[in-house]
Amino acid sequence: MPDTAARLARTILSRNLRVKKGESVVIESWTHCLPYTRAFVDEARRLGAQPTVLYEDEAAWWNAVAAKRTGPFSHLSSAEKAAVGHADAYLYFWGPADMRKAIELGPIGSKFIGFNEEWYAAARKGGLRGYRMSLGLASDPTAERFGLAGPAWPEWAQWALFGALAIVSVVTFRRAIYQRLRGDTPAAVQAGPAGQLLTLPAGLAPGASCQVEYRGSFWAATNDSDQPIVAGTHARIIRVHGLSLVVRPET
Repeated sequence: MPDTAARLARTILSRNLRVKKGESVVIESWTHCLPYTRAFVDEARRLGAQPTVLYEDEAAWWNAVAAKRTGPFSHLSSAEKAAVGHADAYLYFWGPADMRKAIELGPIGSKFIGFNEEWYAAARKGGLRGYRMSLGLASDPTAERFGLAGPAWPEWAQWALFGALAIVSVVTFRRAIYQRLRGDTPAAVQAGPAGQLLTLPAGLAPGASCQVEYRGSFWAATNDSDQPIVAGTHARIIRVHGLSLVVRPET
């Protein structure tokens, strides 16, 4: 793990995000991803950058879910908004470890793992560049769902999952970088699943977004109509815009 994590950190921070000396790097991570987080902190410091870690404790998160304490998750804290707004680079390791279980919570689960429009507004305004690391999905609970030995999940499986999902998880808010990534994206991803139906885990007001799982990957779904979409109902994918599925109510 240490060598693998170190190589990954160097590839992402040095080659892809081109982090430079003096830049601020925010790393948001969960308990099961701390070995990778440590490697990214080390690499950021090697480059002369200043890393800050935002940590979500897995057990504490599930405690909040069990108690239905949605309030603290309903908006972006002033501290996180400031961190995102002033950072140069950002990385997020997906969590919780058992993402499938979280999604199966239904509408209540979306209140804890939904996309936050405040976050994206702050990121775009600050010109943040970053990655959402699907490697965080390569967890022990996910391994067990594939019939593998969770604690002993081989390294190749983690890298295979990372390679399969990273292309749709990378996010960037600098227009020039985004255009370059879009040009490198395989045609199947560029074309997207336009015309297909998906079930929304949360209700969407006009123009609002939420996180959805579609064909094994996580996307932002945005309501492009002037009508609200009720949680649990079908929405039709109109087009793919960057890493968002633009949807409308199914009529």
